[in-house]
Amino acid sequence: MLPILAGVAIGAAILYLLDAETQSQHDRWERKRSQVRRETAQQREKIQAALKSTAEYQEYKKYIEMHHASKQTADQAFELYASTKKVLNGLYTQLKCSGETIGQLKQQREEASGAEKEQIQQILRQQRDIHAQIKTAIDGYKAESESFLKDLRSLNEATAQLKQHIRLHTGKPGREWFARLEQRRLGA
Repeated sequence: MLPILAGVAIGAAILYLLDAETQSQHDRWERKRSQVRRETAQQREKIQAALKSTAEYQEYKKYIEMHHASKQTADQAFELYASTKKVLNGLYTQLKCSGETIGQLKQQREEASGAEKEQIQQILRQQRDIHAQIKTAIDGYKAESESFLKDLRSLNEATAQLKQHIRLHTGKPGREWFARLEQRRLGA
């Protein structure tokens, strides 16, 4: 305790020896010290908040662009998937016609004789080959279509997760964007 009192006494003695201008500066320091300290902390917090806000906003913009690109890709993929379904419907129609042709050729073969029967048998073989090729094409399109649909669903799921991430992790702009998106979705 004695060293502290000695330090205070020395400090007081030194202040007494200071000239008037220096004394004035010291008094000003004493008055302003806590205010300046408080303002310094506030400014530092404002700067950090601004930097965070800027980072959040940049992150928000990046994620919004990713969401938009993902949605456009999904829309294109769905259009392509829909066209694949049209191709499949066309192939099923061809398969049905091919089956009917095979049935007609079998009936004609039974009614024919000799060289005509052999000629119809040859046409029937060709039609069966065509029928098999159509079935193979259908199987290929179905497999591709199912794989494509699986990829599309995976993209849609990732896009939905991104949408939630934007809402939860990009501050006020992300929450507002999400609310607008939901309003459009519910209004449409």
